[in-house]
Amino acid sequence: MLAVFINYTIHIIWLIILHVFHISLLCISGVACQNIIVFQPPTVEVTEGEKAHLKCTFNSTAEDSVTGSAIWKKGSETAKSLLEHDDQMKGRLEMANARDFKTKHDASIYIHNVMERDSGIYYCELDLVSVGNLFGSGTYLNVKRLPCNSQVALCEDLWILSIVRISLTSLLTIAMIVFICISCRLSVKDK
Repeated sequence: MLAVFINYTIHIIWLIILHVFHISLLCISGVACQNIIVFQPPTVEVTEGEKAHLKCTFNSTAEDSVTGSAIWKKGSETAKSLLEHDDQMKGRLEMANARDFKTKHDASIYIHNVMERDSGIYYCELDLVSVGNLFGSGTYLNVKRLPCNSQVALCEDLWILSIVRISLTSLLTIAMIVFICISCRLSVKDK
């Protein structure tokens, strides 16, 4: 029984030594000892048709460039990748280039020609070699409707108002014609 206990203790000590050695090697390489934090602004506000810049940066104390990739998700951290699974974003998404990711720690995206339906919370997920997956706290993209002006086709509200105005004018015109016709008939009967 004592021999089993001694073997078990030696095994545990050996695992601890290996673990400390592994962590030491990673610290020497400057990867695992970093306390990497992903930064995302809480909100971004744009108007329909503009380009939205969703920033995602991370700190790193590594002297060398960082190896990994960024995945952007809308709605939740468990959602599917925007780039691969959102057909409405195809052709409108622009990712930060790989060089900026490695050297400037920039994983930002641009959404071109934003629409009101693009509003929502976007999460930046970093998949860094030797560190694993890290998430930003999310950025809420608020896309405001395009303001009405004379150079843009009639806004929906003005269009509805125009139809109501035309309908009322038509009804009043018909009512006046009917009134005039009835007045004429009554005046002819009186004679």
